[in-house]
Amino acid sequence: MPTLNLSSEFGRLIVLESLRPSDVKTGQRLLTHIHRWVVEGAALPPAGLKRVENATELGDAIDVLCRLSLREGRIPILHIEAHGGKPGLQCADGSYLHWPDLADLLRPINGECRNNLLLVLACCDGNYFALELLKAAVLDRCPVWALVACSGPAGPYDIDLGFYRFYEEFLASGDGNAALEALNAAASGSQQFMFIPAEKMFLDFFRYYLSAHGTRRVRQARVEECLSEIIEAGLPGSLQEHRDNLKFRISRPEVVFAEKRDHCLWLDLYPEERARFPSLFAHASERP
Repeated sequence: MPTLNLSSEFGRLIVLESLRPSDVKTGQRLLTHIHRWVVEGAALPPAGLKRVENATELGDAIDVLCRLSLREGRIPILHIEAHGGKPGLQCADGSYLHWPDLADLLRPINGECRNNLLLVLACCDGNYFALELLKAAVLDRCPVWALVACSGPAGPYDIDLGFYRFYEEFLASGDGNAALEALNAAASGSQQFMFIPAEKMFLDFFRYYLSAHGTRRVRQARVEECLSEIIEAGLPGSLQEHRDNLKFRISRPEVVFAEKRDHCLWLDLYPEERARFPSLFAHASERP
């Protein structure tokens, strides 16, 4: 199973903050700690903070700063301090950057990162973004390599102390799993921060796919459904050729698994990254 391996791949920490005037400025506090560690002699990657007021500014800042980091040859960690909820990230002025829009914004950036982009959401209910990873497993390429997010409410002091401990451990040791443990140990709330890799969400999706499409009757019905769509679309080729092709594909879920995995995790474009994603069809066939 994928682990939070925060190694030398990451070369810049981008902190974006969009909080109300009365909120604790947790992003600014985090950067103050990081700059103090640099003064004390720690060898750390560059880190910077940008404050934004609304969803448009947040989207623009994500695009500009991530691409600037990539032009410098540095893969960024994108850390966002805002309010979160089921619709998306709520900015200082009350506007929302909705989760699907955030995914669409990050997807091409993650492609340029060769599926190395880590998104850290320092907000409540950031785990809702995991639904976008699940959608990507079905339809599209993943918008991030992985997500660190809370599964429910997260108070400002939990975020403040928690991410202080998270980056203190990570920047000292490079051990992301130990950093996540430090984050949750420091947070006083009942909700935990989670590491959610796109690879895991793909496996979860494919387990569901196998349970929903695994019987002979369901596979036969799916063949006929697809055949009707092909006929309606007027695609070239004989009916028997299309039927034989559909039967072959639908009766061999391991073929579907490999195609969808490679598309979702960008491996069809970057096969040299395959060693980072060891998931096999056998893993999807197992119980989680």
